[in-house]
Amino acid sequence: MESQPLNDSGREFDVIVYGATGFTGRLVAEYFCEHYVTENGEFLVRFALAGRSMKKLEESRQTACTRARREAYTEKIPLIAADSSDEASLAEMCRRAKVIITTVGPYLKYGEPLVKACVDSRTHYCDLVGEAPFVALTSQKYGRLAAERGVKVVHCCGFDSVPSDLSCLLLQDAALKAANAPCES
Repeated sequence: MESQPLNDSGREFDVIVYGATGFTGRLVAEYFCEHYVTENGEFLVRFALAGRSMKKLEESRQTACTRARREAYTEKIPLIAADSSDEASLAEMCRRAKVIITTVGPYLKYGEPLVKACVDSRTHYCDLVGEAPFVALTSQKYGRLAAERGVKVVHCCGFDSVPSDLSCLLLQDAALKAANAPCES
């Protein structure tokens, strides 16, 4: 796998899609392949796919790249083994990215260790949870520390909004760096 340079935050990846082997995770992976890998193989966003099983991650990556018509670049997309029951693997994954997008649920059962790992490593967190008790639990336990550390913990992002919201954020960051001004339209 080709090594990618670190971005300005010192993180290897802009985004890691955690849960890339599940139904929704595969859709997010496909979206990233289609929209953030150009036909020439340029990566517009440094991203990786993560989950418990490397074999299933390889299958998800292949499927996503094939559907996005980016088969030639399949091997360039890094895969990361991480498991919700292994806090060390979550911490290691989180230290590598600016943002973790997770589709791993049910969140009350599997989600809290990832929120904790994100807050501890100062990595932004985004999910598509629909479980109000999970939102309340993590907001109460980690909200204050996340705010103190400048970490955004964003719950309840429907699948349709996550890729476009993230794209807008990255576009604005690029515009601010390139032109010292945000995009107006």
